[in-house]
Amino acid sequence: MTQWSDTDGDGYGDNEGGNNSDAFINNPDQWIDTDGDNYGDNMAGEGGDRFPEDKTQWSDSDFDGFGDNTSGNNGDDCPTENGFSTIDRKGCKDSDSDGYSDPSDDWTVLDGADFKIYDKSQWLDSDNDGYGDNLSGNDPDACPGTWGNSTNAYVPELTNEGELSFSYVVVDRFGCVDSDGDGFEDSADDLPNDKRDYIDSDRDLVGESIDFNDSNKLIQTAEDHCSYFSENNSELCQEIRDSDYQNYYSNKESKGETPLSYTSWQQSLESDEAEAAEDNKYLDATMEIVPFLGAGFAIMVVVLLALATVSKARKRSKLVKQYGVPFVPGEGDAEKEALEGKAGLSAQGGVESDKLWEDEIEPMDLENQPAELSSGFDDIDIKEGNMGGTSEVMEESSSIEELAGLPPQSTASDLEVKTEVPDTGGEPISPPLPESGLPEGWTMDQWKWYGAEWLARQK
Repeated sequence: MTQWSDTDGDGYGDNEGGNNSDAFINNPDQWIDTDGDNYGDNMAGEGGDRFPEDKTQWSDSDFDGFGDNTSGNNGDDCPTENGFSTIDRKGCKDSDSDGYSDPSDDWTVLDGADFKIYDKSQWLDSDNDGYGDNLSGNDPDACPGTWGNSTNAYVPELTNEGELSFSYVVVDRFGCVDSDGDGFEDSADDLPNDKRDYIDSDRDLVGESIDFNDSNKLIQTAEDHCSYFSENNSELCQEIRDSDYQNYYSNKESKGETPLSYTSWQQSLESDEAEAAEDNKYLDATMEIVPFLGAGFAIMVVVLLALATVSKARKRSKLVKQYGVPFVPGEGDAEKEALEGKAGLSAQGGVESDKLWEDEIEPMDLENQPAELSSGFDDIDIKEGNMGGTSEVMEESSSIEELAGLPPQSTASDLEVKTEVPDTGGEPISPPLPESGLPEGWTMDQWKWYGAEWLARQK
């Protein structure tokens, strides 16, 4: 028999040389120690070994599989934090499981921690520019040994045969120097110091975005284009050549206002011109009417005067009808005398029939009258008891002379003849004119008539 005592009662004997000996005679939870580190192989019991086959490790406080003995095999660099990093540190947190631990207060990217904790394809950034060294990973650093901020490059396109073509394309190029900050690597940027452009096809140092013609060095602006191509009458060139529009454009911009396009500006001018033409049309029409308004006013005055004249003529006609007296100039006095029942002629320088034709006047020698005195009588038709014509005087339908306001020409027919006139056989019977001529206010017809009347009275 090789065993006779079992102090801890675990079924294994205290005799180390015997069968089924107990390596831990005082610990009923342990009896064997395979790696000889004094921690029992029973991991679940007191003093159990978390690594029964690794003499350098026995405990793992955070249960991440890395031993607490940092100097042992796979020692845990973060013994109190469950983690699975294996490269820069062991047993620390590794969010993307790429083997590199996440940075911590005591372990940074500069120490070797993962610079992209959520990108399994990238973990190291040697130049610390934010782009990973792994060329096969995401956003690889094309210049890993030099800090850079580029993201693109403008390079010749490769043909299917792998040769460079004359066509240029934009490709990714991370982590290289980009002096103007436009994202394009300096060596693949036509204008490395002008962030507005990276393309300058004609190499005139004016980028494509502002160069009017980037294939012609002589043409950089729209003005250059319109000057170079003088026959171009496009809207653009018309706009450039129109100084009025340029002044308008500059004025608007100086005020912070948005100018109209050239076409809209022209349309607004045409609209203004149309409105002005419409206004001028009415003004011209008014100016054309003004002379007619003046003429119309004059015509109205003439018509009113004519109406007044006709009214006066009718009034005079009425007086003549009532009193049997013909109208002569100075009618105001004649009318007054007519209303008073007088002859109506004495106040006008006329003849008082009963005074001027006295019996002592010698009879006229009608046969020896000069021809000039006898003229004017041939057209008088003297008949017995009638002087010819009618006995009526001015009626409603007055003569043209009367309507025009001219002194009326009384005739023998204006008076009602009450005496018989001898038949003289057509010879003139009026008395001769005095040397001073007709009395003031008389007419030749009156002179003839009263002469005939005197002759008739003298038989």
